[in-house]
Amino acid sequence: MVLQKPFVLAAMLLIACGGYSQTNTLKIDTSFYERYPRKLIISPFWVKTPVTYSIAAPGTERTIRYYDNSPAGLGLRVGFDWLSVSAAFRTPIVDPDYHKQRGKTSNFNLQTTFAARKLLIDVYYQKTKGTFLRSDATPPYTTSNYYIRPDIKTNLLGVTGLFVFNGKRFSSRPPFKFDAWQKKSAGSFLSGIEFLTGTASGDSALLPAAYNKMLPEQQINKMTFLLLGPSAGYGHTFVIRKHLFITAIASVNADIGRVKEYTIRQGETPYKRWRFDPNVNFRGGIGYNKRDWELALSYFTKRIFYTGQTNSRRYGINYSDYRLSYTRRIQAGKTIPKVVDWAGNIIDKLGLGFLIR
Repeated sequence: MVLQKPFVLAAMLLIACGGYSQTNTLKIDTSFYERYPRKLIISPFWVKTPVTYSIAAPGTERTIRYYDNSPAGLGLRVGFDWLSVSAAFRTPIVDPDYHKQRGKTSNFNLQTTFAARKLLIDVYYQKTKGTFLRSDATPPYTTSNYYIRPDIKTNLLGVTGLFVFNGKRFSSRPPFKFDAWQKKSAGSFLSGIEFLTGTASGDSALLPAAYNKMLPEQQINKMTFLLLGPSAGYGHTFVIRKHLFITAIASVNADIGRVKEYTIRQGETPYKRWRFDPNVNFRGGIGYNKRDWELALSYFTKRIFYTGQTNSRRYGINYSDYRLSYTRRIQAGKTIPKVVDWAGNIIDKLGLGFLIR
């Protein structure tokens, strides 16, 4: 869902699901955290979602990094129980770092998060087109401050699922879902699995011609990757005087990756290989939380690393999300609870209740 106008670049639709049922109050230690599933969650927010695509090789002076040029946005999130819907409209008015001279980026970001008591699952699809190099990396033949590549595209589709071992005392929800209050410090080990697939491509070679002698990737204009492997991590929330909190959740993914590289030569067989390509996820937040309201600054990043035909061909894609939000928890009335509970019962009957309970 992208509007092509640069001053109103609508870019993100996020549907987030998180688990709860009334019986779960018996399975958590309410002296450590409380849930407010029967309250209506209303959260206006500011959001910035930068994307970086990088190419590195031994013996070079720098890593070549392409950046997207999407402005920050203002949005609204509304949630009740296990269901929440969020949408944001991008506008340079709220982003002093945005410069029109860097070119135009169109992107689409759809993410669903299932945050049940024992599970933390992220499902995402992200698509970006239009990048630029910053002034310190522009080719010598470029007179502009920025080297613009409107043709470069990156796509990502994937899922990461983690089991939360200490879901009784630790909740990942306060900095991200805004329907819980962690009152005492607690943490938990995490383990699970990850699957990712994606592409990076351009109409011409991904690297400028000026780097032809420096980097072996010069003739490559497209690559695809598939990553699969186990994940392990740890999350912890530090609580100060019951209301101020700092949360950090990190996981390392021991992925096995299959990468294909395509060159600009017509009809050439793409390079393929399998190898060990670990990557990392991190999310965190800091804020102030009370029973009826919450103020939080949160951060999420997914850093994907993979190698090509040789060890010298190293690539990376970094998706991040910076978010400042203010949340009110109010009475939901009668209609919203009835509709959400009806949908939840259907999910239970389909055998998928573990995703939302």
